[in-house]
Amino acid sequence: MKKTHQNKRDILESIIAPFEIRDFTDRYWGKKPLLIEGRDQEHYEGLIQEADIFDFLDNGNISPNSIRIIKNGNEVPKSEYSSAEVKKDGSQIVRIDNRLVIDQFQKGSTIVLESIDASIPSVKTVCRKLEVFFHAKIHGNIYLSPPDSSGFTTHYDTHDVFILQIMGVKQWKVFESAHGLPLKEHPCDLEKDLPGKMLFDTTIQKGDLIYLPRGAMHLPQTKNQSSMHLTIGVQGIYWYDILIESLLKEAKTNLHLQEQLPIGFLDDPDILGSDRIPERIRHFFPPHQYKDALTTCISRMLTQRKSQFHGLAKSFNDGLRIRPEDRFRINEDMIIFIDYDDLGTKIMSDAFTLRIPKRFEAVIRFLMKASTFTAGELKAQNQCSQSISQAEIMGLCTTLRKAGVLLMAEQFS
Repeated sequence: MKKTHQNKRDILESIIAPFEIRDFTDRYWGKKPLLIEGRDQEHYEGLIQEADIFDFLDNGNISPNSIRIIKNGNEVPKSEYSSAEVKKDGSQIVRIDNRLVIDQFQKGSTIVLESIDASIPSVKTVCRKLEVFFHAKIHGNIYLSPPDSSGFTTHYDTHDVFILQIMGVKQWKVFESAHGLPLKEHPCDLEKDLPGKMLFDTTIQKGDLIYLPRGAMHLPQTKNQSSMHLTIGVQGIYWYDILIESLLKEAKTNLHLQEQLPIGFLDDPDILGSDRIPERIRHFFPPHQYKDALTTCISRMLTQRKSQFHGLAKSFNDGLRIRPEDRFRINEDMIIFIDYDDLGTKIMSDAFTLRIPKRFEAVIRFLMKASTFTAGELKAQNQCSQSISQAEIMGLCTTLRKAGVLLMAEQFS
């Protein structure tokens, strides 16, 4: 994994090698676990290295919100590895004590560094590029486990995960899902959610990978060596989210849904009859609500995503003045959502929302499909309205370049 400039496909292809992306998405994504063993132990070099983690730990600036310590399924209270400083106004500042963290590790506890993508640039790059590929929120957690330990008991996660073994070895027992495709509202209940049929019991080594769809039960344990792995979590938008968003919006405006059930409704044997339910269903989920709900869910995902500069630093150095012959391309490292409606074209990303007049719709549709183009070529396209001047085309390109949507075609090539 030593490419200098990795795009969104390069990252995933490297993680799941030797599998092809199409094969992985067709056979495994969201369906069943994948185990990849026996790769070169330096497979993840360039993605993340052990020294990056230990340097981060040694810095002594770990936020109390970004670390957890777990032993045998139980979380160790933060008071056992932190100290509190009382300020003059009586408030407290909690600081993580590295010596106490190491002490907990030596006593058999697992250290969990959460959302490490916010602190280590290499992991940040991987997570942000995977976000562009999956169109989902991606986070990275580091798990450091001492020999002969079990930080967690058998459980499942409510989102898909890629487990990249960075150091040492770890035993994984993986079972069939006990809960189908659980949502975040359905965390694992260890008393009720029992593991299904065992799919594999293996010990992975440095360079290996396990992919687990949400709901897959698993039990990780170390034996005679310490272990460090990076878990990349994928939190996507589900059809459930769109349906719930649509229903919530409809419930706020639909008088039928705001009515109480009839007095003594349980005495009416026909309260759920077909002569009543269809009328309420027709007012329950109008087609136009689908688009509104989908737009809201996407907007929420973009808002929660950590904004990037999207190559703007080089644009600033080059200057933002453009010429008709300048050749552009769409920034493939940016998640762009476009909504065409009667009012115009709305372009949304994690850092901005642009409103473009309706008459530019054909221009936007063309440039989003073209591999490269110039402002002059945009004007020359037959589908572009003749009422749009060359100056207006130049102005549109300038606006999109300032937002990072367009990059010079040679930029980062």
